[in-house]
Order: sequence, then structure tokens, then C-alpha cells
Amino acid sequence: MRLEEHYLTLRDKFSVYSEGSPFHLTITEVADLLDCTERNAKLIMKNFKELGWVTWEVFKGRGKKPLITFLYSKTEMEHLLVKDLIKHGKYTEVIEKLNKYDLHIQEELEHFLEDYFGISVEQEHETNAEIDVLRCPMRQKVMGIDPLTSLTQQEHEITHHLYDSLFTFDYETQTVRPHICFHWDHSKDGTEWFLFLRKGVFFHHGRCLDAHDVKFTIEHLSQMEGYTDWYKTTHIKEITVVNKYVVKIMLYQSNFLLLNELCSKRYSILPREWEEHLLDKNIPIGTGPYKVLEWNEEKVILGAHEQYFQMRPHIDRIELIYVNTNYQTDSLLFSFPDMYHEGAHWKPLKQIPNGASYLTINSRKPGVHTHPAFKKALHRIIWNYKTHTSDDLTLPAHHFLYEQNPLELATSHHLYDGTMIKQLLTEADYQGETIQLFTLYIDQVEKQEPLIDIVHFCKTYGIDLAVQAIPIKDLLKEDQIKKADILLVNVLVEEDIVLSLSRIFSSPLGFIYNTLTDNEQENLLRKLNQIKTIPKRDDQLKAILSIEQQLIDTSKILFIHHNTFQVFYNEKKSMEGINLFQTGGINYSMVWHNRKA
Repeated sequence: MRLEEHYLTLRDKFSVYSEGSPFHLTITEVADLLDCTERNAKLIMKNFKELGWVTWEVFKGRGKKPLITFLYSKTEMEHLLVKDLIKHGKYTEVIEKLNKYDLHIQEELEHFLEDYFGISVEQEHETNAEIDVLRCPMRQKVMGIDPLTSLTQQEHEITHHLYDSLFTFDYETQTVRPHICFHWDHSKDGTEWFLFLRKGVFFHHGRCLDAHDVKFTIEHLSQMEGYTDWYKTTHIKEITVVNKYVVKIMLYQSNFLLLNELCSKRYSILPREWEEHLLDKNIPIGTGPYKVLEWNEEKVILGAHEQYFQMRPHIDRIELIYVNTNYQTDSLLFSFPDMYHEGAHWKPLKQIPNGASYLTINSRKPGVHTHPAFKKALHRIIWNYKTHTSDDLTLPAHHFLYEQNPLELATSHHLYDGTMIKQLLTEADYQGETIQLFTLYIDQVEKQEPLIDIVHFCKTYGIDLAVQAIPIKDLLKEDQIKKADILLVNVLVEEDIVLSLSRIFSSPLGFIYNTLTDNEQENLLRKLNQIKTIPKRDDQLKAILSIEQQLIDTSKILFIHHNTFQVFYNEKKSMEGINLFQTGGINYSMVWHNRKA
């Protein structure tokens, strides 16, 4: 608890004494009221005195009680508390305490928050230049903004603005487009590649990108925990710096998906001094349209990258503030389905990204959960669950690609008969054993609700699920996966459908490959490697969707939902250029302030 809150606790208890009126108070009484030890109570009173909040006189001699005088009123201390919370970016805490403050404080604080969130024109401290500042709420804490470790939708949205890859991928045409690399050549068999880099691409700390940074980035990925197997699938044998702006990549075997791999944000080009810079300043460095000015898990401040090699963003500074509460205000530019967005001026933006939540069966662990009849029963239960629980933002999934869902299935309300399900469980000789369901740990209550619903739904059909939510780093460990019967996973399919599905099927993060038997793993990798030898895009797509269908037919994947990404934007805020990424998330680099005065 903060010192200000300790003070307010004492001030409320002894409200009969006005400021400047001394009274006796013992350390034992302070410790009891603040629920702490007497040692801590002495330290707190010492801090109060040093800060000038109280006078505190201690007298020598038995029976002589200390004398305290409050120097700050309750309202004045609430002012100090609010200022301290705002200074440290604790906006969720400020909003949660809003109704507890004095009415005058509430009104003042509401005016402050209305001015704080949204778009404003301010003066930059160092140069006094006029800048556009956009402050928006974010719904998830930010644990990392490294392109290799970002996991959540919020973290992916931020990294989109900080880093650039060698290529971009056009979702509509499903083709690779030049970006940092403006031209490339390859041998006829696809084992030798030359990449030609743009000149004048600057990192956020001012140095110009060159071929050594490209070599460092690719080799850095190969050494990162969790990515060594992924790196091996590219079949890279050797990377050579031909000159400052040309890189040569030799492969062990043909891979016509190499450029697609290099489109990924995982291959965002990093400066070769990346690690020492992070250790020194804890500020990640990329080449993207925005650079990090300051960040912690509850606040991320981004500044426009003045030397960006594409179009400089219009908004000069973006501040993303973690707000885990429904703050009712019209001051926000963006809001979310579970936040305040009342009125015709709040316009929805919706994106249904490819990807889905699904269950995957752990074939590496023996048990009733691998029996074909049990898997059929579970498939029918999940079908009934997703049909029963779907709404405008949560749509039933039958494939990873939303567009691939047959219309008759998307609109079907058919439910499987409970008697049939129980017959299948009997056929599997299921005796009510507890099935271990593992999933990623999520600290947001609203994200846990679907999991709770699945457990209850299975229970009604007689399947007992025990849930363990485990952090991603621990869940990737082999000894943890061995304990799981079933895993609940939620993934996004990125713009490059073929490559993204290949990664989901082969990466540990998809929890498909690492839950297959040895023979199944071997067959899957063989089919995925065959795709890399296919030059034509249409044939690649057919091959990857065929693999997906086989996983569906064998009940290896039990699809649940597509999760719609939806935001609301405030038309009163004179903002233009608002659009979403294909995978969800706001593209801030295209937003601009339409102010005519």
C-alpha cells in the first residue's frame, strides 16, 4: 500500500481532529490500524514526518504517549495520491478509485482524464515544436515488444509499428513484395539466393542498415530458444555478406518459400549491436515507422521515426495506456466491445482474422483420450458447445481460414444427440477418468470465460476435465507436455496462409507437431518439406490445405471459434485513415489528425 493510502487510513480513523490539532497516538495503535508490524509502523511515521505530512513527537519516559498532528486534509492527500498514480502511469488504479474520492477530486480527475485520452496538440519539451499526441487505452499488459517474444494481440500490434522485415506479403494477391530488400535472384533449383538491400534504411538509434545486420538477424534467430527447429526448416546452410548491400544465402535443399519466411515479423531486421543495446538501455531497436521512447508493462510511448525509409507517420507520438476497467468517457479515440461506446458517433471497425481456437489431442501420452471413439465424442461435444455459444464476435470455426468455412456449417444450428455421445464414451471404455487439459496462462478474466464454459459443457456429457493454465515458457517444455491429455490453443494465421499454416503445424507454439507420435511427426515434416519444392502458389495452397484436412479427419484438431477483432472509433475526434491489420490490431502509422484550425 502507498504512503498516501496509509495516511488516508489514519486520517479517516481520526477525522474528529482537524489539521493542526495534536492528539496522542501510540505505535501499537498505528500498527493495528495499518495492519503491519510495529517496526514498519515506525518507518511509516518517520516517512510521514520527513515528507512534512505530520508532526510526530516522541517523549522519553514510561507512560508518555507520542503526539501526532495532521498537516494535510483528506482532500489534499487524495490530490497527492492521484498525482503520484498518474505520474507512474497507474491509470487503471486511478479510474478504479474514482468513486472513492471527494466529489471535488472526482470532477477534477474526470476533466483531467477527458483531456488526457484521445488526440491533442502539444508542445514537445525539448524543441517546443507543436506535435500531435494520441493516447489510447490498451486492454492487455505488455510483457515484451521483441519480435521474437511478443505473444498477445496487443504486443503484435505494437511490434508491427517498430520493425521491418526484408519483404512484405500482400494478403489479397498472396505474393511477396519488396521492402528492405528491393530485388532478389535465385538459382533454378531454389538453393542459392541473392538479396539486394535498399540504401538509406535507418535504425531508430541513427545507424544505417547494411548486410551485416541481415546476417546477424537470421543467425540470431537460429540461436533463440524455441526457434532452433523453426530455423532448421528454412534449410539455410550459409549466409555470406557479398558487400555492404548484398547478401547471399545458400540452402541445403530447395525452398521456394524462403522469401515468404523472410516476410515474417520474426525475421524483423535487428541491428547487430541489438543485445548490448538492450542490456544498456532496455529499449528495443528496429527500423519501423515508430520508435520506443519509454515502455513498461502498463504504458508504451512511441515516437515517429523521422528517418523512416517509407512514409513518415502523421501522428508524432502515441501513448498506449493499460486500462483494465470500463471507463465511461467520450474522450477516447478508440474503444472496445467491453468498454464504453454509446452514441451514433462511435463507429465500429471489425476484422475477422484467419486463425482459431482449437483443442489438440496429445498422442504422445497413452490414455483413453487417444481412443478414436473418445475423440469422436469430444468432437461432438465441442460442436455442440461452439454452436451454442457463438455470437457476433465469436463465430464457430471448422477450419483455420474463416473464408474456408462452408456457409451451411457457418449458419447451422444442428446439435449432436447426447445419447450418441454417451455411446461413444462407452465404446472408448471411458470410466470418468480426469482428463488433463492444459492451456496458456492468461491474466484476463474475460479470456478465461470460454475455458470455464468448455469445462462445464464437457461435464454435462460426463467428461471430467481438470484445467492447468501454464505460462508459455513452461508449457513448451517436454516434461510439461507429457502431462497433458489435451491442449487448448488459440492462434492467428498471418497474411501468408501457406507459410503461417506450415508454422502452426510444425512449430512447438502450435502444439500440434509436439503432440504427434514419432511416425506422425515424420510424415508431417515430409509433407511440409515437399511444399517448399513447389514453385506455384496455387499448388502450395492446395497442399497445405490437404494437410489441414487430414489433421481434421483424424480428430487431431478440434476447432472451436474464430475470434473477431473489433474496435470502435470516435467520429468526434477528427481522425482519418483509421484501418486494421489483416490479423487484427490498429494500424496507427496511417492515422492522421484532420484539424482545420
